[in-house]
Amino acid sequence: MEQFHFDPKTYPAMVSAEVSAYDQLQNEVAAGAKSRTGTHRPI
Repeated sequence: MEQFHFDPKTYPAMVSAEVSAYDQLQNEVAAGAKSRTGTHRPI
């Protein structure tokens, strides 16, 4: 098994390639968090 090395620069593209609705998920989570805490940033 190949070892995984986290790279924050390529993470969004890597996850989006694996999870087609990743951006929508992030937006929904951010909207839910904002409505509860006032947070304006995605996780």
